[in-house]
Amino acid sequence: MYYKVQLMRNGRVVAATWEDNREDSEDSSSHTVLLPLQQGDQVYVELQRGRQLCGNVVGLNTFSGSLIYTSQA
Repeated sequence: MYYKVQLMRNGRVVAATWEDNREDSEDSSSHTVLLPLQQGDQVYVELQRGRQLCGNVVGLNTFSGSLIYTSQA
């Protein structure tokens, strides 16, 4: 497996995980990231070109986010 996945905020890398082990396809990774966000910010996961991901038995990967609290600016 040869992958690199980046967590992006407004087009900039916030966190990344990668694997360069080409001997198997059974690797996994997880991250926990807390981000202070402003209204209108865009957060997404980006898979680098030419890389691939494996998934669970039905081919799924997950990305989730939760609002911890709001603040009044």
